[in-house]
Amino acid sequence: MKTKYLIIGGVVVAVVAVAAIFVALSLGSTDGEFNYKLEATDSFEYTSDGKTYVRSAEAGKEFIIATITIKNIGFSDGIFTNALYFKLNVNGTKYDNALATFSHPGDRLVKIEKGDKQTFTVVFEIEPGAQKAILEWHGLPPNVVSNPDLV
Repeated sequence: MKTKYLIIGGVVVAVVAVAAIFVALSLGSTDGEFNYKLEATDSFEYTSDGKTYVRSAEAGKEFIIATITIKNIGFSDGIFTNALYFKLNVNGTKYDNALATFSHPGDRLVKIEKGDKQTFTVVFEIEPGAQKAILEWHGLPPNVVSNPDLV
């Protein structure tokens, strides 16, 4: 029985040590900054195969279109404009991007090289009438922080 506890204890110590190193590395420096503008709408237009379509939010919901600018200030491997790295925090409830993101004309998946910046959109679908919404970065390193002064 002691051997089993020793092995489990050793695994727990190793996992905690790796997690601590990961957190220390990711909190140590700021690799990028982002700023954003949020717009509520019930629909948007997009073009596919030369035709224009309207994408509407589900009944009883609205789209929040986040126009995001990211600047890579220090990550040599580049920062990607990945919609999955963002969550919309509305009064403590966190929303993932909506599938509608990928049909929005502002959707872009690009690599931002060190010193460069890019603007793109991420679409969220939420209950209407949000009063307090904050866009949050949830990507693994690089460490990208909100900077309301970034233009």
